[in-house]
Amino acid sequence: MRENVWKEQQYQLMYRTFKINPFKKQHLLTEKAMPQKALEDDEEKERVVVTFLEEIRRARLEPRKKYTHPQTSSQEIGWYTSPLIDQDQRQDFHRKSTEITNYMDAAWRLKEQIKYSK
Repeated sequence: MRENVWKEQQYQLMYRTFKINPFKKQHLLTEKAMPQKALEDDEEKERVVVTFLEEIRRARLEPRKKYTHPQTSSQEIGWYTSPLIDQDQRQDFHRKSTEITNYMDAAWRLKEQIKYSK
């Protein structure tokens, strides 16, 4: 029994400073009831608040804005979104509408309206 207590005390760490996990959503923040070290200066309080808000802002960024390179293999897919080759006008086949296609679009819409109105 004595050996177990000694081992627990040997590896036990006493945490004196606490930080809020920026990856967990917090709804409200209150000060500690009995802080060990009171912040006397308003400038120091402001610095702590600004640092905390910066950590929260950085935690909520998407991965491409946080990191320069993908962190996992699954992030590699879609990480580099720039086109591999320049667009060529000969390969550009956008949908074009003419009088005939506009007429058929209207006919199909009318047909669908009649079908679902019954």
